[in-house]
Amino acid sequence: MALLSPTPTIANNAKGMDLVIVMSFNQVLGNAIFGKKGISGIKQIKNLAIGRFGSSSDFIARYLLQREGLKPEIDVALLQLGIQSSRLLGVEAGHADAAIVTPPTTVTARKKGYPLLVDGSQLNIPYTSSIIAARRSFIQKERPVVLNLMRALIESIAYYKTHKEETFKIMGKYLRTQDRDVFEENSRVYNHNLRPYATNEMLELSIHELGKSDPNILKMNPERFVDYSILKELESMGFINHVAGQYGIK
Repeated sequence: MALLSPTPTIANNAKGMDLVIVMSFNQVLGNAIFGKKGISGIKQIKNLAIGRFGSSSDFIARYLLQREGLKPEIDVALLQLGIQSSRLLGVEAGHADAAIVTPPTTVTARKKGYPLLVDGSQLNIPYTSSIIAARRSFIQKERPVVLNLMRALIESIAYYKTHKEETFKIMGKYLRTQDRDVFEENSRVYNHNLRPYATNEMLELSIHELGKSDPNILKMNPERFVDYSILKELESMGFINHVAGQYGIK
């Protein structure tokens, strides 16, 4: 099992691999575009720093630009600058007019004084960038293992939602920071669902983007890319309701 973005899972499934999505961690788009100092609007930028072509930062950048009436690679060049910190360094050095980032790198961008040009977290656009994937054959062969992992993840979501200070200490250990703004930003944007289904609506952006290079994907039933059976089994056995009650989540 692996923590991935949905695009490689969908793309490999479409090519015949029995790889499927079993749950999603986030439900709405959380990317943001920050510009260099002096820029006040997205239509002023001539280039935008992304991770790499084909990545989630690439196609979300294209989506957000198009949403603002801009044509990627015509009106705005896309620059492959790698990880998010490198994209902000590109802006700081003057190599890029703007960069697309996600929390908690958004905190760094704000603290550097870069103007926020587009805040995807305020658009309420259904999307998932972080999923758990597994082969159908593995789910069938090792179902108890998959169930146990999903139990742990669902309870961890419940803990995350109800034990703020304890969660911040854990995040601080693994993010290697004590910056509370970082923790608050993650908590604000990533409000994970206790029933973390990767719905068709949340996968629509990824499917549409992949469909540009492989039109056959657009003809496929989106349900082939997911396996809801684990979550449905946990619901039917009352596990999710039990965890919700235990942690006081309505």
